[in-house]
Amino acid sequence: MREPQLARVQARLERFFRDRDPATVLDPEAVAEVRALLGAIPDPGANLKVAHAAGWLYWERYLVLDVGDGHRDLATALALFAPVYQSHPDTVPDQVRAYFDRDRPAPPDTPEAWAAHPARLLGEALRTDDRTALDTVIDLLRRALVAISANHPDRAIYLFSLGSALHIRF
Repeated sequence: MREPQLARVQARLERFFRDRDPATVLDPEAVAEVRALLGAIPDPGANLKVAHAAGWLYWERYLVLDVGDGHRDLATALALFAPVYQSHPDTVPDQVRAYFDRDRPAPPDTPEAWAAHPARLLGEALRTDDRTALDTVIDLLRRALVAISANHPDRAIYLFSLGSALHIRF
C-alpha cells in the first residue's frame, strides 16, 4: 500500500528538482500525498526510504516558504531526517547534516538530552496532530532552558525550537 504513495512523493520531488517550481511542493496535494505516505506506516523512522522522501519534501517546502512561515515544515523535516542521518548522513541536505553533526546525541538525563528528545517527538506530534506529545515537547524544552546557562552555545537553538513548538500549539 505504501509503494504507490512513496512513488507519488518521489515523483513530485523529481519534478521539483527538475523545474524548481515552488508550486510543486507548496500545492496542498503535496501535503496530502506526504501525509498519506506517513500515515501508511506506524513509524517513519523505521523505514528510511519513507523518512528520506518525506523529509526532502518538507525540507524543500521550508526552503521555498517565506521566512518565518516554514517552522512546522523545518521541524518535521529534521525529525524525519534524524534516522536517515544516522544510517546515511550523505543523503540529507548539507545544512541538515551540519546541524546533526554539531548536535550529536547527548548522554541521558542532561539538558542536552532534554532538548534533543523533542525533535523526535515533534515530528510524531505533527504527523499525528497529538497535542499531548506537543505539550511534552514544550515541557522538555522549557526544562532544558532552565537547566542551561544563559551563554550555552545551543541556547538559541532551544529557544527557537520552543518558540516553534509554542507557535504550533497555539
